[in-house]
Amino acid sequence: MRNAYLGTVTCAVLLLLSSPALAGTVSDAEVGAAQMQMIDRVEKTVEKYATQIKMDWSYVSYCKSEMNLHTSTHVGINDIPFGVDYNKITDSEYLKAVITVREQFETSYLKLCLANAKNQLAEAARSK
Repeated sequence: MRNAYLGTVTCAVLLLLSSPALAGTVSDAEVGAAQMQMIDRVEKTVEKYATQIKMDWSYVSYCKSEMNLHTSTHVGINDIPFGVDYNKITDSEYLKAVITVREQFETSYLKLCLANAKNQLAEAARSK
């Protein structure tokens, strides 16, 4: 299900990229700011979710590490959003699309990881 969703989003991004550029250009500072704002939104959403399901912050850190291991294999292959060279983004629409896909992926990945960790911990406690 997640792969189908990411495939759909990726197709949408590719369609955006294949159309003539109508958007303005962005600076390196704007690219950096967009990434930092996205990371902040993901952090707040995931922290709120962890609190709702009563998971310690250490599990958020664990899930971030898992995600980083998972996504590090995409670097350099132009896979959206993790293989993208953010230093080469100059189009605002492309930046927005990449940031949106990355934010959705990271939020979903981290929430699923936390939910799985909670379920595994509960199962381990029941089997004692």
